[in-house]
Amino acid sequence: MRRGFYGSALDLCGRRSPGACVGWRNCRSVFGACGNYWVDVSIEANMDEQQIELIGTAALTTALIREAFEVAHPMRDRGIDLIVFSDSPDNPFSAVPVQVKAHTGAALMVQRKYEKFRGLVHAVVWQALSQQPHYFLFDQEEAVSLVPESSRQTDSWLRPDGHWTWTDAPGNLQDRMARFENRWDWLRSRLKSTLAATQI
Repeated sequence: MRRGFYGSALDLCGRRSPGACVGWRNCRSVFGACGNYWVDVSIEANMDEQQIELIGTAALTTALIREAFEVAHPMRDRGIDLIVFSDSPDNPFSAVPVQVKAHTGAALMVQRKYEKFRGLVHAVVWQALSQQPHYFLFDQEEAVSLVPESSRQTDSWLRPDGHWTWTDAPGNLQDRMARFENRWDWLRSRLKSTLAATQI
């Protein structure tokens, strides 16, 4: 059966949600296991995008700290939402800029404008309001690779501020995103490569 993050009153396994009218949503993880997660849909309906972004960023920050990363928040928003860094006294300071996008469901936007941010890491949070958000980490080149080649020939992509958006990620995109989930060791390697570059 097709993988997917969202079902409706009838879930993706063909069973009726135990509380479809009171906030239960059905989902499968990217690994295909059926299950439920709780979202208070009345709260979600009253939230704007900025509130969702703040909650998703806070959840990601907590996950990063749990994984023993140091995290800082820039005072100004110029495309970088978090700075993940290492301040070990035994090594020179190193840092990686992170751009965060949080969604209540499984949406994705890839934007060309981030090509100018050298070394930028994209962090996408799916199901940001659930008890178990999903975190995906990748660089700009990997982000662009998610956009189909045919889509990269359209006006939406080719203009200077070009982008491609999925408001509800299809199953094949979710399959391709799976390899980016909880990519903490990859992020550690980015920090190490940044440190190595400063020592050249």
